[in-house]
Amino acid sequence: MKTLIKALCDSAFLDDGKKLNIIGVFDNINAPQFPVRHPKMSCVLSLEDGKPNEKVDYYFSVENSRGETLVNMNEKKAQAQIGNNGRLNLIFNIIDMAFKEEGTYKITLYVGDYKDYLSFEVKPLPQGRA
Repeated sequence: MKTLIKALCDSAFLDDGKKLNIIGVFDNINAPQFPVRHPKMSCVLSLEDGKPNEKVDYYFSVENSRGETLVNMNEKKAQAQIGNNGRLNLIFNIIDMAFKEEGTYKITLYVGDYKDYLSFEVKPLPQGRA
C-alpha cells in the first residue's frame, strides 16, 4: 500500500457519497499550561494500491518524545474493507487526550501489514496569547 494523504485535524468524516472531508488541519497544539487535555482530534489516512476488496485490521498508537506509549489501540482493532479500486480512507478519532509535557508526539497508524507515522508538537502557548 501507499499513502496518499495523512493529516492530523480537528474533525474528519466521510459524507454520503463517501468523499473524505478534512477540517482544521494542524501540526501543533499550543497549551496554556501543562498538563493539558485536547478534547478531540482526528488522524486521517488515505491509502492506495491495496488489494481490492480485502478486509484489513487497523489501529493506532501514540508515543511521547521519549518513546513511551501513551495510547495503544492494538487490543481494540477495527476492520475495514479496501475498495474495489484498491483505495482505503481511514479516520482515527482521538478523544480527550492528555499531554503531561511539551514535546514531539508520534502517532503510528497500522493497517494490515502496512504502517505509517504522523508527528506533531505540543508546546507552550506563545507569550501574549493567553
